[in-house]
Amino acid sequence: MAIARRVCLDKLREEPNPVQPLECARGLPSLQSLEEDYQVRSTRTAVREALHELDEKYRIVTVMHHIGGYSAREIAQMLDLKVSAVESRLRRARQKLKEELYDMVHDFLEDNRLEEQKFEKEVTSRLKSLFHMQIPVKDMEESIAWYNQNLGFALRENYGKCAFLELPTGPLLMLWQTADDTSANFTVDGATMPVLLYATDDVHAMHDSLAKSGAVITHYKNEDFGWVLKFVDPNGNMWGVVQEHSGS
Repeated sequence: MAIARRVCLDKLREEPNPVQPLECARGLPSLQSLEEDYQVRSTRTAVREALHELDEKYRIVTVMHHIGGYSAREIAQMLDLKVSAVESRLRRARQKLKEELYDMVHDFLEDNRLEEQKFEKEVTSRLKSLFHMQIPVKDMEESIAWYNQNLGFALRENYGKCAFLELPTGPLLMLWQTADDTSANFTVDGATMPVLLYATDDVHAMHDSLAKSGAVITHYKNEDFGWVLKFVDPNGNMWGVVQEHSGS
């Protein structure tokens, strides 16, 4: 990258440099920002390749610990393992990765969540952002396919026990496969309410598509601020979809 930068600079010195208004430069990325973007993309690719090389049992605990931010004790409870087994798998994952690459993986994954000490300080004032939401599913592969076909989610990573889905914008959606009788809902005065609430540009088309897919439509109404659609997915999770009125 340093060589490429010098070559570019030499080329610029050789060629005439016509004067352009300052306004023309607004919005153009600097060479430094392009290099940083390249490094981030390269790191992301290396991290993903390294994680995929790990056996599933090592990969799951690594992702849960570094991305999810869970402690060894919490991971042990969720995976029905002994704490010592989780700690052993985390150590084994580090041994399987080259030391230099592990440090890069660790630093990259740590950047995706607040460090524990910093988190304690930040949370007393305000949270930075919503990183991801988590919902339970009964069958991972079927759920990934259903959310893709009916809601437009793209698969980002699938670790077997858990998976990350994404939309073009907004936080990630994390799926947890579980045999427990649970769902991502809550109640208000006995009425079931959705934890997940998304925006759409065509609520009517989504209603028709979901009805054909077998989803249970629980609410479909034109409210004061816009159209509201609520439905229950095959895993029992309730979703809310809103299409605001123009000018709302």
